Amino acid sequence: MAERTLVELVGRRAAEAPGELAFGFLADGDADLRVLTRAELDARARQVACDLADRVAEGGRVILLYEPGLAFVTAFFGCLYAGVVAVPAYPPLQHAGRDRVAGVAADCGAEAVLTTRLLQETVAGVLPALPIMVTDVPANGGDSWRDPGVDPDTVAFVQYTSGSTAAPKGVVLTHANLLANQQAIGRALHVPEHAVVASWLPMYHDMGLIGTIMYPLYRGAPCYLMSPLHFLQRPARWLELISNFGVSVSGGPNFAYDLCARRVTDEELASLDLTTWRVAFSGAEPIRASTVQRFTRRFAPCGLRPDALVGCYGLAEATLLVTGAGPEDREVLIADRASLEHGHLAAPVPAAERSLAGTASTAPRSGRETTELVPSGRVAPGHELLIVDPETLTPRPDGHVGEIWVRGPSVAAGYWKRPGDAFQAHLAGGGDGPYLRTGDLGLLWKKSLYVTGRIKDLLIVRGRNIHPHDVEDAACVSGGHVRRGAGVAFALNEGVALVQETTADDAALAPLAGEIRSTVLRDLGVRLDAIYLVPKGTVPKTSSGKVRRAAARAAVLAGTVPVRFESREGQWT
Repeated sequence: MAERTLVELVGRRAAEAPGELAFGFLADGDADLRVLTRAELDARARQVACDLADRVAEGGRVILLYEPGLAFVTAFFGCLYAGVVAVPAYPPLQHAGRDRVAGVAADCGAEAVLTTRLLQETVAGVLPALPIMVTDVPANGGDSWRDPGVDPDTVAFVQYTSGSTAAPKGVVLTHANLLANQQAIGRALHVPEHAVVASWLPMYHDMGLIGTIMYPLYRGAPCYLMSPLHFLQRPARWLELISNFGVSVSGGPNFAYDLCARRVTDEELASLDLTTWRVAFSGAEPIRASTVQRFTRRFAPCGLRPDALVGCYGLAEATLLVTGAGPEDREVLIADRASLEHGHLAAPVPAAERSLAGTASTAPRSGRETTELVPSGRVAPGHELLIVDPETLTPRPDGHVGEIWVRGPSVAAGYWKRPGDAFQAHLAGGGDGPYLRTGDLGLLWKKSLYVTGRIKDLLIVRGRNIHPHDVEDAACVSGGHVRRGAGVAFALNEGVALVQETTADDAALAPLAGEIRSTVLRDLGVRLDAIYLVPKGTVPKTSSGKVRRAAARAAVLAGTVPVRFESREGQWT
């Protein structure tokens, strides 16, 4: 009989194969592998649960603040074993992170904090009013653990949104939501039967926690983990992890593939064997066909399958995954930009002429007249997805842009102690519902979803609908002094402004601003009214690495942006 809760799931995995590896963590990013067997996970989760039982009542909220490592994994499942609500959060290592953690703790009414010896002092300085439990030195042996009697409707954890477009909100997820999404992940992404999973993704973030920590347990697959910092320091470490342990499932945002394609050296590439990598999923930010094709070509000599890299789409309000691409969902649409700005496709290029796996194509590339749309795949079995006009609340036909609406067992009931109108949407005239209104824009074509942007981010420029990520991508001019993910475009005084990080010398800033302005105008037909060139690391981002456009705009208006060079429209010096 299928497990009803994650507690039952972990217990069964420990009983059926106690010595099997559940998780391995590369502490140094290279060779220092720390191992946690299934039996050890079950035992340590019981220890944490017993410690919690003395301090927090069932249903209480507990903040988890951890550096990357196995201690986070055992603490998270310890919360589930205790029947308390886990609230994972980014460790407060910087001032902005401290403000976020304090806000999350206040919002959820946290009753305690779980952390490690390393972070104990820092955590005490951020949340001085809360009792702190250090879990990498358990105080209880776990023998006194009793099953709290959680059921499918019990809240497992509260997942706070990234805050990329608004203040973070706590999505309430039950055991039923989580198990439904685990099934959806495997079926939508066509995960092979005998999977091996690897991840560098942040463990507190939904893609890392649900997609690459819970999912391996659900499938009974071994999982190998590493710190995001070790990946960013040397991207080849991710691919070496896949190569060394025969990994079949691993992924991340588009920027991770771009980083590997740019920074993995020929010497590092020569030692890689990527023949086992069957599912290389890409999500959490716009997927670029150029990145997919560049990555696929770069690592083809290592045995990377041409169809391995696939798109997916999801959001915290739907637990994690909503759609995932399989072998049949690889058609990149070359869309007429003007038609798309008016909400529909016009004569998209057929799959035979353009696909993610292709190494060459005569189809036009993205530019002023056309843009590439990468598939995020089909809706997960057991779920439903509609494209709806956000104003009339009526469904839109295939090939037409609208808001993405979703319903199914993975969709949460709502936010923690906040009105959740977005979860109770109905079609016009009291029609079918309820659905989750995602706030994301997209279209369906041949049953596959193509995500085009977010309603809140959309720029209205002289009657045109412009997506800010298109402007940000076009601004990544040659020369290596600007990069994707380090720029933010937004509306300002009825025009468009860009805040862009750069490493260029002072003497090169004015010419760089001129090149950015002319390139965006040439490629998109969009005039940048203001360009702010700023130091590296100063564009505001969420804890998961997404740019915060509203925060950047607010900083510009407040005059708090650390500007190295400012260029206004018409100023070409």
